[in-house]
Amino acid sequence: MKKNILFFLTFFVMSLSLYTQDFSEVNSLALEFDKTVEFAQKNNPKLYRSILPPESQKIYDQIYEMIKNHEQKRLVTDVKLLVKDFRAITECVNYDNPDLFWWENTATFISDAKNIVEEISIPYLIKDENLEEAKSKVYLELKPVIFYASLIESDIDKIKYVHDYFCNNVVYNEYAKRTGRAEGLLQTVYSAIVNKNTVCSGYCRSFQLCMNILGIPCSILTSSTHSWNIVKVNDSWYEVDITSDAEGTDSIPKMFLIDRQTMSKFENHYPSYLTKDVLLKYPSNDKEFSYTKHFGYVKTCEPYTFKEFEQSIPEDFKITDLDFTGAADGVFSSDEDVDGTSSDSMSRYLSQKYPDYKIITTQIHPVTVYDSAETVIDLIKKAVMENNDSSDVKIITVSVIVEDSAIKNKVVSWFTNQTNLAQLVAAKFGKSRVGYSYSERGKIKYIELDLKIKAQPVK
Repeated sequence: MKKNILFFLTFFVMSLSLYTQDFSEVNSLALEFDKTVEFAQKNNPKLYRSILPPESQKIYDQIYEMIKNHEQKRLVTDVKLLVKDFRAITECVNYDNPDLFWWENTATFISDAKNIVEEISIPYLIKDENLEEAKSKVYLELKPVIFYASLIESDIDKIKYVHDYFCNNVVYNEYAKRTGRAEGLLQTVYSAIVNKNTVCSGYCRSFQLCMNILGIPCSILTSSTHSWNIVKVNDSWYEVDITSDAEGTDSIPKMFLIDRQTMSKFENHYPSYLTKDVLLKYPSNDKEFSYTKHFGYVKTCEPYTFKEFEQSIPEDFKITDLDFTGAADGVFSSDEDVDGTSSDSMSRYLSQKYPDYKIITTQIHPVTVYDSAETVIDLIKKAVMENNDSSDVKIITVSVIVEDSAIKNKVVSWFTNQTNLAQLVAAKFGKSRVGYSYSERGKIKYIELDLKIKAQPVK
């Protein structure tokens, strides 16, 4: 009997020790999440708060504090809040702050006979006793994304890396796609970052959170049925729609750093009433950036492989080590020090500190502008001649830009009559599919020539 009691007590003490250890780790990770959010907020442009009048901003700040502290009710005492203004304020809090993933993105109120709000109530998706565990899960999944994105020097390349990560690793919820209903955590960063299964709100909130952590100002834009992002690069605002790029059939992302006029041509991108005000104050009218000019004809989720996620990131790394405080508007100055390191060399600093951690990728090369059809044709022939390995799947892509329609027509004419090329490919790989496409944007003619071979090599 004594042996049984002794065994039970030993087992109980061991179980309690393991529970205490797990609880301590969860608590520590949740604390790191809170610290991460604190400095992300310093780079959060809070575009929606900025369109509110001063009195409404005070209510906005109170609601934010309520949600941050998981507070359920609060009396409104120092500000006169009208019922007609309440919805807009809560929506602004929702759109500005993706880190608050545990509330239901809405609030209720009690008002008096004069339609003045007296009390605010916040409903929550996650109970207070489960919140630390939820925060710790988000932080653990977020940590490698931020770590590897931080190794990239250019803001535009950081944006592509995070954009491609969510396109590559997160899927759109089938039930929501089938029914049009997205309830509970599906609208939050938790669904995308932890569950890897989300809807448009989850995609764009997660992107927004990552951008603000990385010191790149970013917010959400909404229509009546959809949401996407607006992000600031080189002092200009551009629009990004990860959901459409992830779900679309186009290999080249169509909604990556584009202007308002271009985005408005796509279905479900007509701005809602609050988003209209945001775009009036922060217009995304700059047409300077071109995906193909910057990256070439690099497809979504290329050239990044994300194989780097297979190794554990440094144990001593914390997101807050980056300390991306930035300037007041989130734009870094080249002479500003961050922990003794200039902010524009942060990626180099991290690469030197963690030399064994690299982003596994091929280098992105700018597209070459050719002025000779013969040069383009020779390039295609050379691609076929040099790619003679015995892999089961062979894809050769040649992307060119020409500025002359005569060159374009000559290349296309040759390409559609390339009997010898097709015979050469068939002899090497068994069979071939050769095709071409091009589009005109402004005065520059873009030609994309793809030679795709998928067959067993000829033995």
